[in-house]
Amino acid sequence: MKYIVANHKNYLTLDEVLEYTSKLIPCKNNNLIICPSDMFLHLFKSDKYYLGSQYVSNTIPFTGGASTEQLISMGVKYTIVGHSDNRIKQNESNEIVNSKIKSLISSSITPIVCFGELSKASLNDTLSTLTVEINSMLSEIPAEYVDKIIFAYEPVWAINNPDIYIDCNYVDKIASYIKNYFEVTYSVRPSLLYGGSINLSNIDELNKIDSLDGFLIGGASAKVDVFNQILDKIS
Repeated sequence: MKYIVANHKNYLTLDEVLEYTSKLIPCKNNNLIICPSDMFLHLFKSDKYYLGSQYVSNTIPFTGGASTEQLISMGVKYTIVGHSDNRIKQNESNEIVNSKIKSLISSSITPIVCFGELSKASLNDTLSTLTVEINSMLSEIPAEYVDKIIFAYEPVWAINNPDIYIDCNYVDKIASYIKNYFEVTYSVRPSLLYGGSINLSNIDELNKIDSLDGFLIGGASAKVDVFNQILDKIS
């Protein structure tokens, strides 16, 4: 059973959300998590999938970000942290990601932690970069917490680039390394997703990668007819 996380970002208007919820066909054999804009969380409450959020603030009071208490009151079970949008545009550092992980887990919300290299490089250089990033994000976080996290490998250079070629062999090598690293370092094997320009053209090949436990899907997940087809391919 795989995790399929839909990150709607801020693509949808109210009318589009209403159409989306009426047309969505949830997958039967996977864990589907819908992460809409915060203003539409209440419209996605359903027993057919899990509700997730795109952002959490670990500072109270704070303008423009929901607290863990607010997310819990809305029925949110998962929250994305460390997405490149927030890292690059809102200066969400590994230290902030670390703090949010601790806050979410202590509130019984599962963090979906994004990480990935900024630019394409050799496999060895990429693995070195990711190792440093993982160690920084997880500083002083115990293994029992790490095992409760869903990780999402998202190479930043591949995001929002639907025409880019995704080398599945390359992704498999990175995913296998990361899983082995967690096992050696923390004695756990948490779930690992892939994200980065997933679409109808590449999902079949990506779905064959045994080292992955699912997918974090951005733009394609906001188009309900396309997303339904992707869900059908993964099921």
